[in-house]
Amino acid sequence: MPDNTPLSREAGSPSPSMATIPLFPLGPWLWSSMAVVCWLLLVATGLGLLLFFQPSVEGARTSLVELREVSGFDFLRSLHYWASHGLVIAAWLHLMRVFVVGSYRRILGWTATVLLVVVVLAEAWTGSLLPLGGGADPSSLLTLYVLHVVFLPLLTVALVLAWRSQRSQRSQQSQRSRQSRQSRQSKHPDVTTSQDVP
Repeated sequence: MPDNTPLSREAGSPSPSMATIPLFPLGPWLWSSMAVVCWLLLVATGLGLLLFFQPSVEGARTSLVELREVSGFDFLRSLHYWASHGLVIAAWLHLMRVFVVGSYRRILGWTATVLLVVVVLAEAWTGSLLPLGGGADPSSLLTLYVLHVVFLPLLTVALVLAWRSQRSQRSQQSQRSRQSRQSRQSKHPDVTTSQDVP
């Protein structure tokens, strides 16, 4: 197996892929894809749980007891619980991958990733307090409910859309610069730019 450390590579050879880094044997998109799958599971199971959950101090606990009696919905609650844990783990591992490979230098992407991890942790925290009745305070329970069901999911979608928009703009800029470089080279094939030199 060749040594892919930065000092051993020859000039002009490509940098090692994510597959050569031991922490990420399955590629760079594993953790973010896992986070998306967990988030979609949470949305689907959360919509099912909305049918039974009552955002009141007395109703929070009794709705869980009623939920256990309905066949299939206890499984739905368990799936929601474990998907939330999976999302927290996948989000942290994705954040670590972004840091390890040096993508934190892209400020907007790094900021969106950190904010997404904070939102995921806030979702997990508010979701864990809802079955407990919000600490027996009706106003705090309603606040937690609105945060968990409406505000934080919308914030998650907004952050992902902002990240995708920034990423597509960066991709378009890269493609335009590549095309302009190729057109300059086709007009003057003997001239190389500083970007063409390894």
